[in-house]
Amino acid sequence: MNGVTLRACAKINLYLQVTGKREDGYHTLQSVMQTVGTYDDVTVEKSARSGVSLKVLGADLPNDERNIAFCAAKAYAEATGISGGFHVTLNKRIPYGTGLGGGSADAAAVLRGCQLLSGGLLSTEELVKLARGLGSDVPFGLFGGACAVGATGDDVTPLRSMPSCCILLAFPAASVSTAQAYKQLDEVYGSDFSKTSNGRFEQMCLAMNGGDYAGIVSCLENCFLPVVSETVPEVSLMQQRILAYDCDAAGMSGSGPAVYGVYASRRWDKAERAKANVLAWGRSAVLTEPVDASYALYYRES
Repeated sequence: MNGVTLRACAKINLYLQVTGKREDGYHTLQSVMQTVGTYDDVTVEKSARSGVSLKVLGADLPNDERNIAFCAAKAYAEATGISGGFHVTLNKRIPYGTGLGGGSADAAAVLRGCQLLSGGLLSTEELVKLARGLGSDVPFGLFGGACAVGATGDDVTPLRSMPSCCILLAFPAASVSTAQAYKQLDEVYGSDFSKTSNGRFEQMCLAMNGGDYAGIVSCLENCFLPVVSETVPEVSLMQQRILAYDCDAAGMSGSGPAVYGVYASRRWDKAERAKANVLAWGRSAVLTEPVDASYALYYRES
């Protein structure tokens, strides 16, 4: 196998709470992440020349060390000491900087591709450790589907994927800096992050594993939503606009600004109407659905 093309699926945070801040500056968290059917195509190919090269299609993004996908291939090569190198092609569909984890998903797909092309030189534990060094959401991308995520992103426990439903992803015009969102959270809560939690993490995990759709939507939570909405009011306005179209629940993914609405599978018509309303407002939106690990980790030889 000289090349492989993998899916790098977007994710939404069904539950996200910051639980503390370590002395090294990293925040600890509790999160339930779910991959959805919107994805980038990531092609990884062996190269006779040492080093890494990267080509990006569909977005104006850097093709060097400033791109996490480039860093992933470089980190794998350095960790394994393999001869030769890798050429990576990203075909981007996931909007950049929206909280949907597109960059992290790309990096995870690159690691998986390098592992496949190299005959599995790293153990799962070593690959997760390498992923964590790239970013807190990257380890999740190695698993796909739904997972409970803890610590600083490297404690990943697979869960049963969310029951079949429709998910509307809507994108405010404003952008959100993850670093700034964490800074705002620190300013509001200081060191007492217990005030951010609704205490439903375990309840959410039980609902996921039980396939309890009503229980899942009742536990949706994101501690960043209140602080991000203060600086980017359009986030809460978007949430209200979606809720007005009878969705079962609406939340924000990651540190935003992407907002999502969840509709039971029999209510796609409601989701279509909500999407049309968002588009009429001059914002972009897409309909998708939760996908399991077998879908998220799909790959083919290229």
